[in-house]
Formats: sequence, structure tokens, C-alpha cells
Amino acid sequence: EDLKKSILNSAKKHFKLELLNRIGSIIPYNQLRLEDLRAILNIEIRDFQKQLKNKNINLKISAQVRIDICKRAMEENMGARPLQRIFRDEVQSICARKILENEDIKEINFKRNNDKDSITWN
Repeated sequence: EDLKKSILNSAKKHFKLELLNRIGSIIPYNQLRLEDLRAILNIEIRDFQKQLKNKNINLKISAQVRIDICKRAMEENMGARPLQRIFRDEVQSICARKILENEDIKEINFKRNNDKDSITWN
């Protein structure tokens, strides 16, 4: 409650009362922790694995790769959106390219070897 009052007092310094009166409520939130991002990423991965499983493709992503994705998303300090963008751009798009290159692909693995990401497929 004190945080809400503090936010409202700060907003009063920058915005006209007419605008502030139109705001229904203020919902403060805390920055996502690494554990929160890992949970969100695991949901994203699980959903994508289900999609690939329907095409008889197994997707494996090592714990270290998952942590690296989450840490990079935390650097942007913008909630879960960077996490979803990184996952889409660096995992889903790579999988899509590999599947288009090789229709008989059965498994895609993302892992980290010697501080370098490694992607293998069969």
C-alpha cells in the first residue's frame, strides 16, 4: 500500500490530475528472479516440445543452455518478453531451419560444450 502511494505521488509530479483520475488502479510488481524466468522458460520449452512431438521430433535443451537464456533475458530487465524473444529467435527458428533442411530429423539437442553452444540433430 505504501508503494502504491509512493508511485501515485511520483506520478502526480509528471502528469496532470485529469489523466491520473482516469487510472483505475496501480499494480506494482517486482522484477522477475532467475527462478521465475526458468519456470517461464520451462513452460515455453514444454509447449514447443509438444508441438515437435506431434511431428515425431524430440527436443532436448540442457540445463546450462536454459540458464544462459534466462541470464541473457534478465540483462534486459523487461520481464518475460525478452525471454520469449530469445527462445523464439534462437531455439524455435533454429529448429525450424533444421526441420526444413532435413525432413527425416528425429531429435534436436541444444547443449553447452566448453563455453560454446552446440546444436546436434539426428
